[in-house]
Amino acid sequence: MAGKIGFEAESNTQIRHDACWFGEGQSRVVVSVRPAQVENFKKLLNEHNLPHRQIGLVGGDSIRIDGQNWGVLSEWQSTYDNHLGDLLDSTATQN
Repeated sequence: MAGKIGFEAESNTQIRHDACWFGEGQSRVVVSVRPAQVENFKKLLNEHNLPHRQIGLVGGDSIRIDGQNWGVLSEWQSTYDNHLGDLLDSTATQN
């Protein structure tokens, strides 16, 4: 979200869907690499016997996961930035 760039990604079918996207398993890192550097990056990972897989591509203004369009990043950014405050405001008005 910081770069305001959308993405397209595929889930890891070897683990539960929720664990794939929201799990906090140790030693998992998401890295974005410029297209011209992908092969060099994979070569480096292989040289050090580091397990890896490409999950998608970065670009555009929308979010696509497993082929489904989740909408545009700006809408998710608004939700991310404001959701807790909105919940607290709605709770305060109910009391």
